[in-house]
Amino acid sequence: MNSPTRSRSSVPVPLLDRLEALAGEEPDRTALTEDTAEGTGVRLTAANLVTEVRRAADALARAAAPGSVLCVPAGNTAATAVTLLAALAAGLPVFPHSARFAPELLDEVLRGEGLTGPATGPWDGGPLGPRGTLVRSDRTDLPAYFLATSGSTGTPRMIPFRAHRSYDARAVPELTFRSCGWRSRQRQLIVLPVYHIGNFAALVQGLLDGNEVVLAGAGAERVARAFERHRPEWTILTPGLMERILPFARSRPEAVRGLRALVHTAMPCPPAVKWAWMDLLGAERVFEMYGGTEGVGVTLLRGDQWAAHPGSVGRGLLTEIRVLDDERRPQPAGEVGQVFLRRRGSGRTPSAAAPWLETLPDGFTSLGDLGWVDQDGYLYLFDRSANRLVRENGTAWLGRIGLTLRAHREVADAECVPVPGPTGTRIRAVVAARLGARRPVETLREHCAAHLAPHEQPDEYVLVPQLPRTEAGKPDRRALLALAPTAEAPAEPVPAAPAPAPTADTPAADGRPS
Repeated sequence: MNSPTRSRSSVPVPLLDRLEALAGEEPDRTALTEDTAEGTGVRLTAANLVTEVRRAADALARAAAPGSVLCVPAGNTAATAVTLLAALAAGLPVFPHSARFAPELLDEVLRGEGLTGPATGPWDGGPLGPRGTLVRSDRTDLPAYFLATSGSTGTPRMIPFRAHRSYDARAVPELTFRSCGWRSRQRQLIVLPVYHIGNFAALVQGLLDGNEVVLAGAGAERVARAFERHRPEWTILTPGLMERILPFARSRPEAVRGLRALVHTAMPCPPAVKWAWMDLLGAERVFEMYGGTEGVGVTLLRGDQWAAHPGSVGRGLLTEIRVLDDERRPQPAGEVGQVFLRRRGSGRTPSAAAPWLETLPDGFTSLGDLGWVDQDGYLYLFDRSANRLVRENGTAWLGRIGLTLRAHREVADAECVPVPGPTGTRIRAVVAARLGARRPVETLREHCAAHLAPHEQPDEYVLVPQLPRTEAGKPDRRALLALAPTAEAPAEPVPAAPAPAPTADTPAADGRPS
């Protein structure tokens, strides 16, 4: 049964009123499930969810002083979901952040947004109530919530948002989700951190749209079990997770074929992995998004479009794209330059919300990526400007060197970072080798010599069982820089993730199934 509040012509209603309307229609409908490794997680019906959110919102309203911000170490749990909804309902600004934030890093992030007042103290509202720390601010323009950037190129920054304190059927689900196979009353799986923009929005909008939201951890085994137990219809994954659960998906295709949409983001997807998922689900059910927490714009690409424009990240969705040279002149199609985006009709001012980004006078803003567009307007990314390393004999691009390393069949994962050396900056390659790889350093030196110019080849290698990445799948730059180089290639195989079993669709050189 559809609610009258779902009409696209309706006016916004308070968040709790929307949840109560959904509970009034189907009180026993499962609204939220927390899937644990043991399979004994929390299950909340639509009626239970209203009760818990209202109780937590009332408690927060009593405890929070004017100017307070609730900082929440956010896991993919029912308690986190209730806390976030309660803060939005109570009108209390909330900042969900990684539980991995060390206290000194959290303080640095908060100071960057001017939240320097003393904490009013930790807050624990019970098993499904608010948990976190209330921090005071002297600001008078506090938003509904803050989200942090990934911090992949430095300290994370806080971005203010003003949505979701009420429900507007014209904006929930947002166009980005509607363009990626989203359906109301669907069962959606969230395994990536809810403190990142896409997953936060999917959580809140899913619950407001009457969906059944399943929260689970991001480990490959946890994700596979969640697919087996819940058979979701919509999810967001990283390319790394797509690759790690591919053996499960091939062996249990019935567990994933209910997906109407698999959306991937965060980093480039290996072509062989993308082809494999398109074979499993159909190309029209695999989507790729490119954008940033700063909300300057987004591109979208469906699998069949990617097959026609391999390597692209899509065309702008309500977003204009410009590629400019160093003098900020437009580049012709096919020429590399800095990518600038401008979101149509957003009313946002990126230069104010994210002053660390370059914004042009007409509102076009760059996330720091370089790329090009083709004649059809599809965007291709080359690398990040922060990955540019000028060396004696030329310019090296660390992201592209990492792609070259990951293309080797004995490499499970790899990234490159710059480190100081006695005669200049050195390129450090951090590599997770596949099971059975022997003398991987020697092998990779030969591989890089065949595919890279001399000034692009890594100077040192670090061999690790698993690459240090954030919970969202991006490289953990601080951890990568803290590693020590491997002195020499080991004689024994390096323990690492096993390579996928050879199949008939083993990719050819261009990533297409042979």
